Amino acid sequence: MGAETAAIILGDGGRAAAVPTDVTVEASVAAMAAFAAESFGGIDFLVNNAAIWGGLRPATMTDVTLDEWTRVLNVN
Repeated sequence: MGAETAAIILGDGGRAAAVPTDVTVEASVAAMAAFAAESFGGIDFLVNNAAIWGGLRPATMTDVTLDEWTRVLNVN
């Protein structure tokens, strides 16, 4: 979806790029920031729209594993 949105912006004469980023991996976030700095001179606004449900079934906090809960919190 990001690539399609960037293509629309570029098609309308704007500047845009879609940079796949894993928000749970510091090096991935750093690479995205470096790309933005090099390509656009920095980041003026950043919307982190990363969120997962992690395949969790509807359950209470006590019915999911710690690993499942931690993964959802790390991303969201």
